[in-house]
Amino acid sequence: MTHFTTPESWQHFGRLPEEIQRLAEKDFELLKQNSRHPLLRLKEAGKFRTVRVGLHYRAVAKEGAEGLNYFWICHHSEYGRLLS
Repeated sequence: MTHFTTPESWQHFGRLPEEIQRLAEKDFELLKQNSRHPLLRLKEAGKFRTVRVGLHYRAVAKEGAEGLNYFWICHHSEYGRLLS
């Protein structure tokens, strides 16, 4: 499975706290190497796929023909609202 981002996702990324940006970059590299790594907890969530970013954030993706398009990283409290 291919994992990628779009220019719009980078605009959102730039608004995240620096610590979360660093975690997201590290975890995205790990995801590209081994999407089944237990630290990441890649899972289906409704019409999305999500992966863990640290303890309190998740990266959210939509599945398309090219693979998983990660478009948003959010705190767990926002993530719950997205899925409802």
